[in-house]
Amino acid sequence: MKNHFLVLLMLLITSGAQATPVLDSLWNLWENTDLPDTTRLNAIHSYAWDAYLNSQPDSTIYFAQIEYDYAESVGDKLWMSRALNTQGVAQGYLGNYSESLKLHTRSLELREELGLQADIAASLNNLGNTHRRLGETLEALSYFKRSLAIKEAINDKQGLFSAILNIGNLYSDQGDLETAYDFYLRSYDIAKELNNPRSIALNLIHLGTYHGQKSEYDEALAYFLESMNIYEELEDIYNVAGLSYNLGFLMVSEGNVQEGIKYFNQSLGLRQEIGDRGGEAATLASLGMSYYSLNNYPRAIDLGSQALLISQEIGDIRTIKDASEDLFRAYKKSGDYRKALEMYELSVEMRDSVLNEENQRALIQQQYQYQYEKQKTIDQLENEKQLLIASEKQQQQRVISIAIGLVLVLSLIFALILYRRLQVSRIQAIEIKKQKQRAEQSERHKEQFLANMSHEIRTPMHAISGMVKILERNQHLSEQEKFLKAMQVSSDNLTVLLDDILDLSKIEAGKIEVEEVPFQPREVIENVRQMLVYKAEEKGLELKIEIDPQIPEFLLGDPTRLSQVLTNLAGNSIKFTNKGSVSIIAKRKSEFLICEVHDTGIGIPKDKLYTIFDAFEQAKGSTSRNFGGTGLGLNISKQLVELQKGNIWAESEEGQGSTFFVSLPLVTVDEGSFKQELMTEEQIEKMASHIKGARILIAEDNPFNQMIVKDDLEYFVKDLTLKIVDHGQLAVEQVKSNAYDLVLMDVQMPRMDGYEATTLIRDWERQQNQTAIPIIAMTASLLKTEVSLCFEAGMNDYIPKPYQIQELIKTIYGAMQKNNSATIK
Repeated sequence: MKNHFLVLLMLLITSGAQATPVLDSLWNLWENTDLPDTTRLNAIHSYAWDAYLNSQPDSTIYFAQIEYDYAESVGDKLWMSRALNTQGVAQGYLGNYSESLKLHTRSLELREELGLQADIAASLNNLGNTHRRLGETLEALSYFKRSLAIKEAINDKQGLFSAILNIGNLYSDQGDLETAYDFYLRSYDIAKELNNPRSIALNLIHLGTYHGQKSEYDEALAYFLESMNIYEELEDIYNVAGLSYNLGFLMVSEGNVQEGIKYFNQSLGLRQEIGDRGGEAATLASLGMSYYSLNNYPRAIDLGSQALLISQEIGDIRTIKDASEDLFRAYKKSGDYRKALEMYELSVEMRDSVLNEENQRALIQQQYQYQYEKQKTIDQLENEKQLLIASEKQQQQRVISIAIGLVLVLSLIFALILYRRLQVSRIQAIEIKKQKQRAEQSERHKEQFLANMSHEIRTPMHAISGMVKILERNQHLSEQEKFLKAMQVSSDNLTVLLDDILDLSKIEAGKIEVEEVPFQPREVIENVRQMLVYKAEEKGLELKIEIDPQIPEFLLGDPTRLSQVLTNLAGNSIKFTNKGSVSIIAKRKSEFLICEVHDTGIGIPKDKLYTIFDAFEQAKGSTSRNFGGTGLGLNISKQLVELQKGNIWAESEEGQGSTFFVSLPLVTVDEGSFKQELMTEEQIEKMASHIKGARILIAEDNPFNQMIVKDDLEYFVKDLTLKIVDHGQLAVEQVKSNAYDLVLMDVQMPRMDGYEATTLIRDWERQQNQTAIPIIAMTASLLKTEVSLCFEAGMNDYIPKPYQIQELIKTIYGAMQKNNSATIK
């Protein structure tokens, strides 16, 4: 629900375009060349601003450029600044914030040159809003405060209202709701003093949003209704439609679905009246979900189909995604599985399109920012060059006219040279800082892309891996066993490849960590063999292991990273060996553990032995084409070994096979300090017996993942009560109305994600003085930042996708035991 209140903050408070006759009149004034320049410029300015800004920002930019060109031709800097300001606002509407910054900065420079205080304050305010949208809080606050100071100096009450409200919004963005609320109260007092209905209505929306974010729904409702009454009196149907839509969400979130439907219908009628096709599609989709929650699936399908049709007509991929997801659920509930599958495929396609659009927008934004900063630096250098030229000419004149001042002139020239060097150093320092900021921004974009990629790949991999395990443990034909094993190995290999990519990113960022825990080296090596043995048998190879009896039974180190390195090396050996064998040999040499992976494969040319550990390097250009692979495995293995203070190298002769060596410090531990990490099926069943009869809520939108976790739990846990919901909003409603022992919460879901759902559940538990229910995240996003968000939202633990069955049972058991649940036997 929190996101819906943030949407309210972004409502465009407009009265709509002027009537067509008025616009025609403005255009006629502009085309009348007999009129004064000021009259014509005022007409084209109003035409660009009023006719298209809210509906077609691209057209506004075009007509504002006409205004600018004409103003420049007649030397009118006032109208030039206004045209630039209009273009800056329109670029902001389009999301081109760097271009918007450039235009507003040029407008501000002209206004400062003219000394127009009110216009200067307006430009500062626009720059603050643009920095706010870029997430640059300190810069935004600086501009807002400068604007506020000017408006106070010239006693511009309406301007004061806007500046104070904007500062409140800035604090709200940062989660400082109480400080934001103080500013909202100040701006509200000014709006009442001005007796400006539109300002009062706008402020009421922000006050209502504050209470909504604090889950104080009665107070939020009162403010929204009061705001809507004002807009109704003003006959501002745009904002009445928007408020009706959000009031519908408010009512549905409180469980009053019928009242929510009433508001949605009111919004729908108004949006149809004003021809707002995008708003009409979004409202139809929300109405459909409301009827879905009432189990009226035919009505949900009808409304969702209308929403889908309109959104496809206007090309709104986000509404297409939402509508197709809603229709998938409705068709599934109604038993029309063919249509459900069709809608599911469409929703996946649209989800990919939205992701691509977001990544493309981030890249374009970064490019705009780079070009803007580059041009700004060039402009600064050019200005300083002109200043230096003027200064040098002045010095030359002084030398000619005042011969006796030679010493002074030379000193002055020396000072200028020194100053120039200092200026260059300062500019270089600024450029280095900007380059660093751009690199950090690029790193953030890359991290977000990797998080999205991890989720999008791991989700289907979880479905494939889980279904194969279900098939394996259920009765099947003996001749199918090898095919099931091959499918499982293939899915494991794809997961390893994904882990390689993510590990490479984390190593580059310096974020990867190695553990120092007790482990059994024999068990690690045997597990590697078990993982790869079927892959070797497929090629007719023998996979052997040899372990030196002098190696202690227990060592201290990172078993996961050792397993990853050996899996990479042995997997490579199997890949590049067509006959013979692959051996994994472990030896003790002094105080080091030496692991060798030997094969009888194609070998490596001597000139390539020192480059094969570089990223994306392979021994021959045809290697990737003939054998597959990315060339990342050896590079990652090298870096993982070095992180553990070890060494890795290779010896090989082309056509004679290869041997890879890994040397790690050998640190022994007592058997008593060893805690076995891997669990047997008997141990899993024992833990499962302790959670017999548990009542578990599963929030998961993917039907295949629903099927897997349901089958896994019902296979191991007896007398289990399961409830499955499709998104976070339904999860919140279920927790409020039913008693559960534990919640398994997917992180990325439509309508409401797992983070927000968990936050709302924790808020409700505190208000009701309820014992906190254990909530476990089930996430395909394994970046550290993504996992941290789970704990920040109030979750107790997380389970990765794809998961091992012991991870599922052990985590549920541990969470319920910590919670002292009555279900634990």
